[in-house]
Amino acid sequence: LALGAFFVPALLVAGCGGVPGNAVAEVDGTAIEKNDFEHWLNVAAKSGGQTGAAAPKPPDYAACVKQKQKTTPKPAKGQPKVTDSQLKTQCKQEYNALRDQVLQLLISFEWIEGEASEQNIKVSDSEDQKSFDKQKKEAFPKEADFDKFLKESGQTEGDILKRVRLDTLSNKIREKVTKGKDKVTDAQIEEYYNKNKQRFAQPERRDLRIVLTKTKAKAEQAKQALEDGDSFKEVAK
Repeated sequence: LALGAFFVPALLVAGCGGVPGNAVAEVDGTAIEKNDFEHWLNVAAKSGGQTGAAAPKPPDYAACVKQKQKTTPKPAKGQPKVTDSQLKTQCKQEYNALRDQVLQLLISFEWIEGEASEQNIKVSDSEDQKSFDKQKKEAFPKEADFDKFLKESGQTEGDILKRVRLDTLSNKIREKVTKGKDKVTDAQIEEYYNKNKQRFAQPERRDLRIVLTKTKAKAEQAKQALEDGDSFKEVAK
């Protein structure tokens, strides 16, 4: 339910060629409709916590540019003013990031449902509701707080129920495919480590602290003070 945990990573991103006209993607023959995409795009835009936030709208991004004109700080003296073209580029980048996140989310929704069906994994409506009620009570002791959350996030109770269901299915899929495969021998660990040493290594590094002086004499004085045991903080002062 937390906004900070909004996006689940897609387990599989399917190819999206030749989708129907009212869809934005297709997963194993199931279309992700444009209305759903735009709804979750709005939710994603609001997840940043900004009041009244909305997703930039291509292709001209007019509303986004107008908003940025109001909120972009004035340039420092001698610096050029940010142009509308630059603001439009920012809006386009923000839209593309939101678009990719939402497509990943919706594709994962469909993939999880499909995988659960193939694995013959089921979750009943009562199980969904029980899990939903438990999480709701923990996160929102007051009904008014939950209503406020829905309003601010742009979600419906049905959206939250869907996410709870998919979390439950994901956990059941994970449990099924890993069952009996959780026992690893020391020999297997050593073999894996030897084949993947670069993944566990850290490159050499050196951290530097600098006392900036205007003259060489002051630098020598600082160096001597440090060698005499004075604290770096005091020498830097």
